[in-house]
Amino acid sequence: MRLILIAITLIFVGFALLQIDDPDSGVWLSIYLAGAFVSGAALIDGIPRTLNRVIAVCTMLMMFFYFFGFFELAPTLHGNWWQNESSRHALGLLFSAFAMIPVLSSYSCQLKATRADKDRRSPAVFSAPPAS
Repeated sequence: MRLILIAITLIFVGFALLQIDDPDSGVWLSIYLAGAFVSGAALIDGIPRTLNRVIAVCTMLMMFFYFFGFFELAPTLHGNWWQNESSRHALGLLFSAFAMIPVLSSYSCQLKATRADKDRRSPAVFSAPPAS
């Protein structure tokens, strides 16, 4: 799961870097860097439960925001979508929305975990982080 979260974080950072020369780069940088933040924060072990709940709720809200943004921009998708900037933004938002699913699952696993569940040798993909 850690590798998936690392990959998602790096992809979000890559998406943000691609937006640097965009005319409305501030908006898109914040959208993608927020995704990088919550996916990167899921890699941190020992987050207090209250903060974990807050970040999980924020992750869920971001997922809905990404889906909403995609459906707002979806009408711009057409046969030559790669030539249209808003279509590329729509597909970036769609990826972002689906990328939030494993991130949210990671927070959920952390919230459901007990000390007995935390084992470094756990072979499960979606498992609690190891005890610190």
